[in-house]
Amino acid sequence: MTPPMATVNRPDIVDSHRAPVCLPAGQAVLALGGDLKSVVSLMQDDQVHSSKDFGDLADAGSYRHFAAAVEGFESRANGTHLTISHDLHPGYLSTSLAQKSRHTRMAVQHHHAHIASCLADNSQTGPVIGVACDGNGYGTNGAVWGCEVLVCDLWGFERVGHLGYFPLPGGDAAAKQTWRPALSLVRQAYGDDWASQTGDLFANIPAGDLATVEQMLKRNVNCVPTSSLGRLFDAVAFLLGLCDYNHTEAQAPIALEKSAEHEDASRALPFEVVSPQATGGDAGSAGGTRPTFATGMVIDVQSMIRMLVERMLGGSRPSELAADFHKTVVAMLATTVEMAAERTGIGKAALSGGCFFNRRLNHGLTKRLEHAGITVLRHKNIPMGDAGLSIGQAVIAAAEVTKETCV
Repeated sequence: MTPPMATVNRPDIVDSHRAPVCLPAGQAVLALGGDLKSVVSLMQDDQVHSSKDFGDLADAGSYRHFAAAVEGFESRANGTHLTISHDLHPGYLSTSLAQKSRHTRMAVQHHHAHIASCLADNSQTGPVIGVACDGNGYGTNGAVWGCEVLVCDLWGFERVGHLGYFPLPGGDAAAKQTWRPALSLVRQAYGDDWASQTGDLFANIPAGDLATVEQMLKRNVNCVPTSSLGRLFDAVAFLLGLCDYNHTEAQAPIALEKSAEHEDASRALPFEVVSPQATGGDAGSAGGTRPTFATGMVIDVQSMIRMLVERMLGGSRPSELAADFHKTVVAMLATTVEMAAERTGIGKAALSGGCFFNRRLNHGLTKRLEHAGITVLRHKNIPMGDAGLSIGQAVIAAAEVTKETCV
């Protein structure tokens, strides 16, 4: 796994955490994280040692330092049977590096790793109802996931609920230009008549750009389905006139949260949680103690989008609508978790993913679930964003190696 222009060294360990599972002597796991906020972690015995955050691997310098750290950790684990754990995404640079390894490899679904990192941070193995919310993560069905309710433990997961899919036109461009997911959602809510229903909300977007993206959506060209809560935040920020472009990471969601701070009162907008599936949800690895979940749940926000548009055009304050939107997201996630808890008998929920940096969402959902009698696990020391992914990947891979627990 020698990287180009990299020197093998003994990488600096920035952080160490005790894992809730123990690796047998002579076994180690090297986890590569993801391609953003990239952190490498090495697990031996019940200890996980992590590197610094190397940032975005698309940057050549960041990738060289990341690859050097991977080789350094690999050298540190010399003499043991090593398992390389990495993200499920086939296009990640970290995945490509893992595929060049001579060692045993294990791909881990992004959101399962998020919940596992929260479990590790709380010295638990599950089962829990995991709520993983972020901008994107590669799903087991090839879609872009990002608002997921998982019944899971360290040994596997079942996807029992998620935000309803909407097409994401232009891929990475839709993570920057907030009007793209907004247009997708209003077309989903209103159909081809969207323009007559949304007034001047898209007036500042060049007509040619709108026409091009509308054709992409109509023909389903370069449109990947997503259940991303991050993109929903982007879309709502655009509709409320708060942000039309993410110049920095999470600029639109931050603007939405900041706007909501000016409002003391809020009320939930309409939404639905529907169960269209007759069989179980998307599953991860087998094993563990998760109960069977018979019906998947989908959070439908079309009525919420219509209400936001109508109230915005009717003169409601953006800050008032921002507060109502946050209240709605709390309500829809809490409703889904409560339904899952009732059906499974699991009384613990774990919250993870970058969306939970939003304090209004994090605290609001925690309060709602605790009021319903559900114990909530939150991050304490391990990062809840992608910088914590490698620790989640490490403990999941370790759980595959051994069933022995340390707590």
